[in-house]
Amino acid sequence: MSAEADLSPRLRDLVRDRFGAGADVARVAPLAGDASTRRYLRAWLSGPQVPATAIVMVLADRGIAMSSDELAVFKEQPAELPYVNVHRFLAAVGVAIPELYIDASDSGLLVLEDVGDVPLWDAAQGRPEADVIALFERAIDQLTLIELERRHIQDVLDRTGWHQGRASELLGISPKTLYRKKTGEKDFVIVDAAMNDLIRPALYSAYHDILPVRQNNNPRICADVVGPVCETGDFLARDREMPDAMPGDVLAISTAGAYGFAQASTYNSRRRAAEVMVEGDQWRVVRARESYEDLIRGETL
Repeated sequence: MSAEADLSPRLRDLVRDRFGAGADVARVAPLAGDASTRRYLRAWLSGPQVPATAIVMVLADRGIAMSSDELAVFKEQPAELPYVNVHRFLAAVGVAIPELYIDASDSGLLVLEDVGDVPLWDAAQGRPEADVIALFERAIDQLTLIELERRHIQDVLDRTGWHQGRASELLGISPKTLYRKKTGEKDFVIVDAAMNDLIRPALYSAYHDILPVRQNNNPRICADVVGPVCETGDFLARDREMPDAMPGDVLAISTAGAYGFAQASTYNSRRRAAEVMVEGDQWRVVRARESYEDLIRGETL
């Protein structure tokens, strides 16, 4: 008997609880794109006022099913499936997302609205230009809703100083502002960290929040945050909206801890930074900053 056949009785009971005694599951079929701890199926339903199809997310048979990589994000096992948590947030913001018909994550199943599986690009092919523009405008509107909410949350964090209280979780690299520069219409914030300290933005355009360590009332600017290495790729952020930073201001480049030293190099004869462990109001150096002697250790003439 197939896994889908084993699933059907349990799914049928859930569907009837949700849509009424007249609802039924005609058949299910697997979909491509399974995740490491999840499988996806399409279910064909029948009955009065029942959607014709639905998407079934089948979780691994062990509590809130997440891979080790996903679990590593959390200090403690989350109380609910992150998908459900994010779904609630997006729905509250007003983003058009599939309806969550059934949350049976405690027993290993979610049943979602079937919105099809045609990517936006494919949906736009062969359509009149006006229809294509309308499709992409709708998609951009959804992304804008999320971004506006993110900025609202960030403004709250900035006003309350939350990021200072959570420094041990957020800080990866803390560069000091060296000086400000303006070339034409472009603003630059030059800091004493560089691409050798955090290569991800230059390597694959990774995004890291950049916050002032000390709260200030500086006006917001749009600037490139760059290092002192004379390379086109020596940047930590481009066209970033942020509070203006003056020489001497210390910035926090967040969520960089797992990538900083591990991916750092001594390019341009730059010493790799110290690593500091912060816990509550206590801190200690767990790896000393490299010295110039460290740079040439092992070299022979």
